[in-house]
Amino acid sequence: SREGAMYMSFGPVVGIDVNKHFSDMCILSPDNKIFAQAKIYHDITFMKRAEVLLKKAADAFGNRPGVNLK
Repeated sequence: SREGAMYMSFGPVVGIDVNKHFSDMCILSPDNKIFAQAKIYHDITFMKRAEVLLKKAADAFGNRPGVNLK
């Protein structure tokens, strides 16, 4: 159990699970709450949608999210 543990985050974080035909993206706020989730297909329309979500997170939290790919 991690009860009582302290977690620190200094900005938003993006996790992207890359698959063959699409990727799942989740943006977490600095306090580790889900800010946005999206299924991103590998085409220009969905890539632009992902870019919009990343910019919204950067604007909301004052800095660009760190990105983790899996």
